[in-house]
Amino acid sequence: MDEKMLSLPWQIQVALGCGYAAYALSYAGIREHHKATDITFKSIAFGLVAIVLLLATASWHPVWAVIDAVVGCLVAGFLWRRFGLAWLKDAMKASDASWADDVPTAWATITVCNSTHPVSQIAVEMEDGRVLQCLDASKFADKPHGPFTIGVNGDVAMYVTNTRSSAGSQDVTDVVVPYWGSEITYIPANRIRSVMLRHYTGD
Repeated sequence: MDEKMLSLPWQIQVALGCGYAAYALSYAGIREHHKATDITFKSIAFGLVAIVLLLATASWHPVWAVIDAVVGCLVAGFLWRRFGLAWLKDAMKASDASWADDVPTAWATITVCNSTHPVSQIAVEMEDGRVLQCLDASKFADKPHGPFTIGVNGDVAMYVTNTRSSAGSQDVTDVVVPYWGSEITYIPANRIRSVMLRHYTGD
């Protein structure tokens, strides 16, 4: 670590640390394309929340002030990821300023950045033509890694409840077995032809 960083006032060190933690939380899964300048200035932006909180709690014991700053920054990062990114994207579209976002791929947009509408069904078409489906993802929401996991590189882990092929459709009856538990299927990205997601919108 740079000695100049350690020589900074502890409040600045806390703000920078909190800012980076909030940045890492708010851009989890979609920050691999960020450059050093992106990381630096986004961390500083979140660090401003810590600065404000440290100033507001200047009369507190330093330990409690630091805890307050850390929690406040993480909450700010969570809110930005949960609501801020979607709001900014919608505002840009509504004003016709831009229909693109800062996410590098459409795959990341519909998987990693999907926090508004839960996925109700998922179907994966394999390279051999078979289709693996989870017809009701909500049933596996409380299962390990459930209801499914989608990797940034395109691989998928899901609870398969139905399969379709040229021979017809077949239900999988032993996804959840008493005593043995729940069976999740991992599908490597290079075996996948396409992925279909159905989002519940309350309609």
